[in-house]
This record gives sequence, C-alpha cells and structure tokens, in this order.
Amino acid sequence: MNNNLNSESINLVSSHHAMSDNNKNDKLMQLVFVLSLAVFVLSIGLIRHFASPRTPLSIQGLVLMSFTLGFAGIILLPIDLSLDTSANNVLYSLWLFLYGSTFVLAWLVLPLLQECANSGQFTRATQLIAGSRLLLKGYRNVILIGMVILVLISIHLQTINVFGFVMALGNTYGLLLVIVLLGYGLVDIPRQLWRQSKPAQEMQRVQIMATHADESLFEAVWALQDVEQAIDDIITTSQAEESTMMLPMDAHLGQCIDMLMEKRKETAVLSPELQRRRTNNTNNHPRPNAKVEDDEDKELSLDYLATLHRRLQQAQQDVLSGEQRWNYIVQKANFYATLVQLSNSEVDAAESQQTSYANNLQQQISHYWYKKIRTPT
Repeated sequence: MNNNLNSESINLVSSHHAMSDNNKNDKLMQLVFVLSLAVFVLSIGLIRHFASPRTPLSIQGLVLMSFTLGFAGIILLPIDLSLDTSANNVLYSLWLFLYGSTFVLAWLVLPLLQECANSGQFTRATQLIAGSRLLLKGYRNVILIGMVILVLISIHLQTINVFGFVMALGNTYGLLLVIVLLGYGLVDIPRQLWRQSKPAQEMQRVQIMATHADESLFEAVWALQDVEQAIDDIITTSQAEESTMMLPMDAHLGQCIDMLMEKRKETAVLSPELQRRRTNNTNNHPRPNAKVEDDEDKELSLDYLATLHRRLQQAQQDVLSGEQRWNYIVQKANFYATLVQLSNSEVDAAESQQTSYANNLQQQISHYWYKKIRTPT
C-alpha cells in the first residue's frame, strides 16, 4: 500500500514538473516572439531611414534579415542567463539557428553579394563568378593564417576541433569590432553633447568641415564626369568602327553597352547643387591629388565595359555620399547659426537691460545729489 502511494506521489510530482517545464517553455517562446517582433519592426525602421532609394528590395530584405538576427542575439542572451537548465533544449535550438545563420550571412552571403555588386559585370552568372573570385582572393590569406594557427594549437593540445576554432575566431573578430565601434560611440555621444553647449566654437568647426566636404563633393562630381566622358568616348569609337567596317556589333556586347548607358542616365541630370559643380575647365579648382585613369587606346571588350561599369557605380555612390554629407553639414551649420544668433540676442537684451538699469540709477543718484544734498531746501 505504501509503495503504491509513493509511486503515485512520484508520478504526480513528475507530471507537475513536466507541466511546469511546458509552461516555462510556452512563456519563453511567447517572450521571444514578442521581442523578435519588436526587433523586426526596429530593423525595418533603420533600413527605411538609411537605405538609398536605389537599393533593390532583395538587398534590403537580406539586410533586414541580418539586422533582425543580429539584434535577436542581444535579446536572447539575457533570457538564457536568467533561466535554469530546464529550458535549455529550446534555447539550444534557438542558439544553433541564430549562430549558424548569422555566421553564414556575415562571412559568406553578405561579402559575396558585396563583391558581386562591385564587380561591374552585367549578368547574374558573371557577377557570381567574379564575386566568388574576389571573395576567395580576399579570404586566401586569412585561411592560410588560420590553418597555420589551427595546426599549432592542435599540436600543443594534441587534439583538433575545427568547428570550435572557427567559432572562437569569429567571436574574437566580432568582439574586437564591437569594442572598437562601441568605444567610439561611448566617447562620441557625450563629446557631441559637450560641443553643442558651445555653439560658437562648434560653428567654427562645422565651417572647417564644410570646406573639406565641399572639396570632396567637387572631386566626386569630377570623377563622375571623367567616367561619363570615358563611356561616351568608347561608345563613339565603337559606332565609328561599326560604320567603317560594315559589321554588326556582337549582340551580348550591344546589350552590355545599353545597360551601361541606362546606368549612366541615372546621373545625367544632377540636382542644382551638384550640376553647378560640373565643369569642363577645372583650372579654377585644381586637383593635385586626383587620380584620373588613362582611358586612351582602350579596346571595346567586355572586360573594359565591366571596368567602366564598376567605375561608374563607384563614382555615382561617391557623389550620393558626398551630397548627403554636404547636406548634413549645411543643416548643422544652420542649426548652430540659429543658436549663435539666439545667444547673441539674449546677450544684447541682457546688456541693454543692464544699461537701462544703470542709466536709471545714475539719474536717481544725480537727482538726489542736486535736490537733497547739494542744494538742500
């Protein structure tokens, strides 16, 4: 009888613990879902604020996924530390998915897409081939150094764990990057607040920044103009050769030229602020540090068109970045100019009030001196 009661008590306690674990898992999943949804909305806001209007939706979606997974690790870590080992199965699955996806995105997908976009090729296949070559070339030295370190560690520990070594290497790089970026942010934010308390000095600093931004924007517009001139020259040469030799142009080559011309038309007409910086005579604005590539005697080929395409993309991006920086500095200059004007007006009002008070006091003293002390009645 007692054995039956004991077994029933044990079963009741076990079922109670199982129900408690299920409730904890359910609450955990609900909390993770709510926080993940908040992180997802935050990531959408960041992308809509910072993304260029020309960025494709596919790239924005991939960056949105990267932001969401990266922020999810921040909210998942304190949850993991605050719980006991009963919910580790769920958290372990979440950690595996989160770490594996972010690792693949950070070290493979995003760098590959970046190299594909910067390759200057015109088709998906050629972009993928060129991007893979550039990525492997960049990772070649890192892989060699990593293999040497892995062999040395394996000899020292008399064991080998490739997965653990790769995780440690990725975490080390990530922590160093976080330290650099977070350290700059922790220093720069209070420094900006301190500088804003002195609008006159900050106004002078912004004026110096505006000079450098203006020169950079001029350089970016001139670089874009050089690339556009090179594109016009190669197209003119190809049309002349086609009309002289009476031979039709290669179909794929013609499509690449058309795509290059469509890309060129995106910045054919710039904003008035940038358009006035276009010039065919740069004598008034010397360019001692400018690097103009030699485009003479270039044959019409797919490689040269890809080079022009890459240079055009880079030049357009530099112009866009330079314009955004210029507009930001102009806004800061207007902001601090308003603060300085308000500060000066307050000082003038205080000085005028003190002067009026001093004049009234002087008149009262003079009246009292002449009427009461000097000529008493």
